Amino acid sequence: MIVQLICGGNHTMAINEEGMLFSWGQGHWGQTGLGVVEDTLLPTQVHCLQGLRIIQASAGSRHSIAVTDDGKVYGWGDGEQNQLGFTTNKIQMLPSLLSFPVKEGLQLLYALAAGEHTIAVFCHLQRDQLR
Repeated sequence: MIVQLICGGNHTMAINEEGMLFSWGQGHWGQTGLGVVEDTLLPTQVHCLQGLRIIQASAGSRHSIAVTDDGKVYGWGDGEQNQLGFTTNKIQMLPSLLSFPVKEGLQLLYALAAGEHTIAVFCHLQRDQLR
């Protein structure tokens, strides 16, 4: 069963109840995460994320992100405006772990891709959760 459906500029993704991510649509910028530039007409599992439980995904115009159940964020697609947070602004054909400068005591709440940017929202852990 599909638990989340995500629509990007020219691509679509879906997460099933097992936390598997599927993607299809235009692949020119790598936004499907399937490693191909050709269009993909049918939902196809993003194999680079196999073995990870995806709990949330989001899509921009030409890039995508996924959040795992342990709070890691993976990104792929067009990085021309540094929307993937890498030091180079190249196209990322396959999902790659993104890093955020996070202070101790903060936990990822959610991450969003939209247009040509990506944001990550963090919350403060309660004092008793820091131990």
